[in-house]
Amino acid sequence: METTRAKLTRKFFMGLPEGVFILSNIGEAPGQPTYFEPVFSESERAEQWKRIVLRGCSDRLCSVFKTEEEAMVYLNSSNTPLPKPPRRPGPMLKE
Repeated sequence: METTRAKLTRKFFMGLPEGVFILSNIGEAPGQPTYFEPVFSESERAEQWKRIVLRGCSDRLCSVFKTEEEAMVYLNSSNTPLPKPPRRPGPMLKE
């Protein structure tokens, strides 16, 4: 399993390839990250970045996985069941 850990800055996020999975390093409980989504297409990234910021995950450590399977193995290592991440962005939160 290949994992990248880095600070989730806008520049780092915008440079990620489409389809990799981002897991925030912060959460309400072990195995329950505040942010867990695949990186969407370039046309959707500005909206996706807004969600990252609204959830308080910008400029915090994150883990990046090449596949959903790798991300789920990592998450399940805490023995906490998690929902699958969304395939498309949900409704935007109003600021």
